[in-house]
Amino acid sequence: MWVLISTWFLPSTHFQIFTKGFKSIQLLRRSVDKEVEFVTIMVFDSLDPVRAFAGEDYEVAVVPQKARAVLSHFDAHSQHYEIRSIS
Repeated sequence: MWVLISTWFLPSTHFQIFTKGFKSIQLLRRSVDKEVEFVTIMVFDSLDPVRAFAGEDYEVAVVPQKARAVLSHFDAHSQHYEIRSIS
């Protein structure tokens, strides 16, 4: 499962080619009871490239069909945060 999910989500060159302003992507994984959770963290310059990637309704989660086929469930909406440096 890990290999399948990481193959679909992590090729960051896909995002760099199609979305100017994309910075990075991380895929987090943890076992919870009898399931495995995944969290995707994507970093963009601003909300404009997020909209270019996800569409105008950018809070709707982008989950490719191949991933939907193997995931038992997923969040329908994504959360967006600003990165603030602490000095």
